[in-house]
Amino acid sequence: MRGEEPIAMNTFLKSFNLGRKELNKGDFYKAQETWEHLWKYGTEKERFNIRGMIQLSVGLIKFKMGQFDAGIYLLKKSIKNTSWVFQKKIFLMKMYLIHLKNLRRVL
Repeated sequence: MRGEEPIAMNTFLKSFNLGRKELNKGDFYKAQETWEHLWKYGTEKERFNIRGMIQLSVGLIKFKMGQFDAGIYLLKKSIKNTSWVFQKKIFLMKMYLIHLKNLRRVL
């Protein structure tokens, strides 16, 4: 049954990181399946924290399939549904990339 017993934190983190690695490799479907398992068996809080990541992976799947409107829709929902921690990390990563691009121009 969904969310009856919380997933152990180390199991949650291992599965989350596995999904992240799959996503970074471009295997969006595997990432989505990994995170769906966390959704199915997680608590309400765990499902809240994983919802945006599932939407991100499915949005990228839609882009890969050429369904751009659906992809954009899901990516926008993904941004809304990630917790503040994820949004902060994404913001910091963007700032870092901008900094690297500017550095490359100077060098």
